Amino acid sequence: MIQHALEHRRTLVLAASEGPGRGEEERLHARAQALIEEMMPELDLPSDATAVLARRNAKRRTELLQEFGALSGEQLAEERSRAANRHALAARWRKEGRIFGVPYRGHTLYPAFQFDEHGNLRPAIAEVLAALPRERMGDWEIALWWTAANGRLGGARPVDLLDRESEPIVAAARGLAEPPPL
Repeated sequence: MIQHALEHRRTLVLAASEGPGRGEEERLHARAQALIEEMMPELDLPSDATAVLARRNAKRRTELLQEFGALSGEQLAEERSRAANRHALAARWRKEGRIFGVPYRGHTLYPAFQFDEHGNLRPAIAEVLAALPRERMGDWEIALWWTAANGRLGGARPVDLLDRESEPIVAAARGLAEPPPL
């Protein structure tokens, strides 16, 4: 059976058979199993904790996009730019630190809470982005910071305070750069 599978380049599900020749078949089976194990690449499987964290993070990202929505660079340019490159405005604003974007399935999305009900940039966004330790934060970390309860803001989420005075949010952002208390 094994020899036939090898000669005809077939995949074989190995199992010991009963009856005559069972001992030989079991030895071939054991050798094939050992060879298969040797040929399999080393896999870097995530630990249970890593998998749990990844699921939580994916859930929070999904919740952020569902709660606030997001705009593509092209959507940002629709009413704000006449440039042929429909993503240039968003890219420029991002480079200038006026907005932030997050990668999503090969595209960059800009969480919609960065804009007021008239589609204008909220000035507090740039102020807070300037205070955040962005060199230590990834794009999604920045986005999730906005939507997480913050002890420096009495448990409020920074995003919920955008229509108020920006200084407490800026102070909370600066707090991330401070070493934690002992």
